[in-house]
Amino acid sequence: MTVNHLVNHMMHKINKKTFHCFLTIFLIISSSSVLTAQIVGNGAFIKATSVEIGINRFGGFEGTNATPPVGMHPRGGGGFFGFVANPQVNAWATFNGDFFTPGARENGWGLTIGNTGLSPSFGNNCAGTGTNSLLQIANTPTISYSNVLSCYNIDWAGSVITGTTNIRAKINYFLQQSDLYYTTTVSLTNNSASTIPTLYYYRNLDPDNNQSIGAGFTTTNLIEDQPGSGACNVACVSATQPSTVGTSYVAFAGVGPDFKVSHGGFANRSGFNLWNGVGFTQTVGGSTTADQAIALSYRIQNFLPGETRTFKFVVILNSADKLAAIDNLQTVVFPGSSFSPPSACSPANPPDTAKICGPTLVQVSGSNVNAYNWTWSPTTFISSSTTFSTIANPTVQTTYTITGNPTTPCTSTVPVTYTVVVVPTPSVTVKPPITVCNGSPVFLTSMFGGTGSTYLWGGPGGFTSSIQNPTIAVSSAASAGVYTATLTLAGGCVNKISTTVSVTPLPNIIATSPSPSVCLGSSILLTGTGGTSYTWSPGGATTSNLSVSPLVVTTYSLNGQLGACTNSTTISITPVLGPTVTTTSSPSVICQGNSSTLSGFGATSYTWNPGGLVGSSVSVSPLVSTIYTVTGVNAIGCPSTKTVSVIVSDPTLTITSNPPILCPGNIAALIGTGAVTYTWFPGGLTGSAIGVAPLSTTIYTVNGITALGCPASGTLNLVVSTNPTVTASSSPLSICLGNT
Repeated sequence: MTVNHLVNHMMHKINKKTFHCFLTIFLIISSSSVLTAQIVGNGAFIKATSVEIGINRFGGFEGTNATPPVGMHPRGGGGFFGFVANPQVNAWATFNGDFFTPGARENGWGLTIGNTGLSPSFGNNCAGTGTNSLLQIANTPTISYSNVLSCYNIDWAGSVITGTTNIRAKINYFLQQSDLYYTTTVSLTNNSASTIPTLYYYRNLDPDNNQSIGAGFTTTNLIEDQPGSGACNVACVSATQPSTVGTSYVAFAGVGPDFKVSHGGFANRSGFNLWNGVGFTQTVGGSTTADQAIALSYRIQNFLPGETRTFKFVVILNSADKLAAIDNLQTVVFPGSSFSPPSACSPANPPDTAKICGPTLVQVSGSNVNAYNWTWSPTTFISSSTTFSTIANPTVQTTYTITGNPTTPCTSTVPVTYTVVVVPTPSVTVKPPITVCNGSPVFLTSMFGGTGSTYLWGGPGGFTSSIQNPTIAVSSAASAGVYTATLTLAGGCVNKISTTVSVTPLPNIIATSPSPSVCLGSSILLTGTGGTSYTWSPGGATTSNLSVSPLVVTTYSLNGQLGACTNSTTISITPVLGPTVTTTSSPSVICQGNSSTLSGFGATSYTWNPGGLVGSSVSVSPLVSTIYTVTGVNAIGCPSTKTVSVIVSDPTLTITSNPPILCPGNIAALIGTGAVTYTWFPGGLTGSAIGVAPLSTTIYTVNGITALGCPASGTLNLVVSTNPTVTASSSPLSICLGNT
């Protein structure tokens, strides 16, 4: 492989028109709402000043049955929108097209795999009646729309998969705001396991032009140029048609010996026949007026596995713009340049920047580059300033302007201009030393990376890592020392970035507590050590000690800092309820002087009050009925209380007398209550009631046994009143009758 072949194999291409887009004012006119509006159903639409295009999502060709956005100018039959043009530039008061939609539609593209007229062809066509449809054998096609500055793009991608053949197709439709021509860039990738000896691409169209406004179905089709028949190496076929708005014009044109154009037939779906002129007119000047198709074909030979072939052609919609459209097919190339116009229009990431690592070929590429006198400005750091290619090796970033002045009729009379920024890549970048805490990331970056760059890290302790971002994490597995990133740019340049890393150990933060548990409702003190400042969570306290009273099991986090490094730990505290205590007294009712046994259950230790007795079972002898309270404590010291009563039987009996005071010789009834048996003294009588007739005041005692068997007694002083002494007298002792 020659040096030029190797360079061409490594490089992608940028369309000249895209640089014009880039050099215009940085006013981005796209927005998400605009982008969304241009994708409608199964179609994508471009609307510029004088040309409007509709692309079919499922076929990748001009012609969609989706409804065009408001403001576009559909015209024709069959409900399809392909492309229309307003070469009069009169705000669409009159216009040409739609170019294929009337009658029996014929418009599309396809591939022929093989080098005979019977080789299989796989086509996408708006007529929907091709030999095979890419839709039937393709991966799900994709379509997208973009508009940056004055550049409009639709990108389509799909696959042809048949047997062992797998070809990925990407098609870009590019239109600048005021142009009356648009560029189609086709990239085919051989994803098969073997070489394809010969492959043909074809693009065909039945140009009815202005039939819908009375011009009829016939057009005058003309082979204007064919590679090999003149000095320009241009392939161009056109179709014209007079109408009430003037003569309409549509043409296919490509530059290079692998292009051929033809006209004739109608459903032209064999790339081999179209390229070789089997049944079709290819002679320059060959003209016919009929309802026939025009076609452009491209031949690829020795298509290697994994290889991508990219070519482009123009659809011209005004004959006066033919040479400008052909000029647009030239490209400027350098390592890493973009292959498609859309990205070249982006001011945010200008692709006209060559990032080099030594002498690098930068050149204008195209089949008619020799039709210009070329000049480069400035003339420094380049091998030649008067040819279409040069070897650039600047020591500082340099912006080169490349101007081509036309010298032959193969090009337009307007000079073409390209701009490329050449950025040299430095060899080594040394970063200042870095001190990090153990486990923290270290960021090393280079402004010369970008898409397609790779990084290979190396460091002490055998550390290696291949990552696509310039980042490594220094942890316990990686030692301190010098770390180096070998950065390989997309263009193949190699740069190294290094820095010395010191690793500071993390502080040993510890949180402790007297116990992992705390009685519910009580508090416990948490203590943090190992740092100089602390933060507790929950709560946000910033002290080393923290008193907590959790209601549920709670995990407390402690973040501690020592110097510039931080670490954290956790501690969990479980709140514990007191024991469930039960009590008994046996017996629960006692005679005075007797004892009762009090017992507690459910705790590990017990204290009884009154009395301060300790133990799960204690004996008490209260003189009166008493309520005892026991405090039970569980294994971790959480208390709970319970009460129990001991009733002491009263030893006193009650005696009543009826009457309470007795006249001598009379009888009184003594009645005792509070016992079940009674013995009275004096006298020894028994029973709860007795009758007595003392002659004088007497103290009676009764002894009894209560219902509980307890002895009891009572006394009563029965008062006996003495009989009165009665005396009588008269004065005088004797009276006369009738006196008092």
